[in-house]
Amino acid sequence: RLLTELRTLESVESVVDRASSPLPLPSLAETGRGAALVTLTGQTKADVQRETTRIRGLLEDFETPGLELYVTGSVPVDQEVNALSAQDARRAELFGLPLSLVVLSVAVGALVAAALALLVAALSIVLSLALLFG
Repeated sequence: RLLTELRTLESVESVVDRASSPLPLPSLAETGRGAALVTLTGQTKADVQRETTRIRGLLEDFETPGLELYVTGSVPVDQEVNALSAQDARRAELFGLPLSLVVLSVAVGALVAAALALLVAALSIVLSLALLFG
């Protein structure tokens, strides 16, 4: 049913499974595991990213206990790496900024001076990113 649904999507170029391929793909009935290869079409990387996100949402509708569905390839891996990097950056900021404030206030001897140093550092990062991407 999932493969039929995937075949109806405009962005899907082909769906290769055991029934439609001479490749030795495992059968779900024989091994308890199955495989299918879904090829997407897209003019740009943004198109493929958008469709990959859409397919991930579709896979969530078919989740059942004992069934594992994976999306692989360069675009899905890039999406996962970006999501994990953003999560790690947030965690680092949550712990790093207060710790920096404590260390600077001890080193400088004044909380206001330490806060000012952190403010200048944050402002320089924001301005450099604005110049780079703006």
